[in-house]
Amino acid sequence: MPRLTAKNYPMMQRFIAFCSVILIMISCSFLDRESLSDSDIQYITGLDLLDNGEEIVRISSTSFLKSEGNFITDKRLVSYWIDSDTTKSFKKFAYYSDIIDIVAVDKSQSWTRASYLTIKKRDGSQFNLYVDGDSLRLNSFRETAFDYWEKTK
Repeated sequence: MPRLTAKNYPMMQRFIAFCSVILIMISCSFLDRESLSDSDIQYITGLDLLDNGEEIVRISSTSFLKSEGNFITDKRLVSYWIDSDTTKSFKKFAYYSDIIDIVAVDKSQSWTRASYLTIKKRDGSQFNLYVDGDSLRLNSFRETAFDYWEKTK
């Protein structure tokens, strides 16, 4: 292994930055139903976020599906966070018939924030559905959500 010197330090920085980007990309998933295992579906169903016969169409999640997820089904939009500190946990969803607006917020150029869809409900409440990835992923996720929402109008 070569010694780290002033001469090869910039190359080492680029290598570390490259590896970091690859690891982040691997940990951020943009999945469809076929990407989920039966145990993933059972887990989500156990959280009362999926009814019998309800199908997940798209899901945006890190590889830690047991602690967080944001997904689109054929009936609703869902965002959840499960924390060991239960005061920080949440499960939020809106059936399409309860939604009055969906607003996309693109934060893909930010290193510290994820893009999201703000889901505004008829009862005045709202929540954010987070979408990992670039602008194309956000737009694809938004279009899918809009397509299903439009079918209920």
